[in-house]
Amino acid sequence: MRRFVLLIAAGLLLSASSARAEFYRWIDTSGREHYTDDPAKIPAAYRDQADTVGISERNVSEEKTPAAGNSSSVAVTAHKDKYGRGEEWWRRKAGRLRTQLLDLRSDYRTLQEQEEEWKMQQERVISTKKKARSPYRKKLVTLENKIARVRRKLEVDLPEAARKADAYPGWIRE
Repeated sequence: MRRFVLLIAAGLLLSASSARAEFYRWIDTSGREHYTDDPAKIPAAYRDQADTVGISERNVSEEKTPAAGNSSSVAVTAHKDKYGRGEEWWRRKAGRLRTQLLDLRSDYRTLQEQEEEWKMQQERVISTKKKARSPYRKKLVTLENKIARVRRKLEVDLPEAARKADAYPGWIRE
């Protein structure tokens, strides 16, 4: 009895190691090859011409994909403009101009407030003299010109320079 059990166990082991899945191959009308391990997936039009394909270890390859969350093994080079400047350089340049514009506008508002205070003081003083000219007017005009120049650099000149240098437009946007 023991021999019989051993023979059955050995037979099962041998039959399990030789069990293999069958793969089927067919070629569609456009000449593309298709493979499947399920004969039900073969379109009816191609079932009669499907061939059984033998699989050997040298014909099988595994697709190697990086695990989720891991960085890709393909190195992606960052885009640079014609002069070798990248996104960071253009963002810094645009950021400096934006900061400069904000500072100039802040200075302009401060001067406007000071001029308003000066005008209120002038109205309180009743005098027969001719009204004095605002000491802030010249500074305000100078700041208006500076603001216009910086705005032009930010909104016209910088985008044009980026276009000519083949830099991405998004690099100079906020």
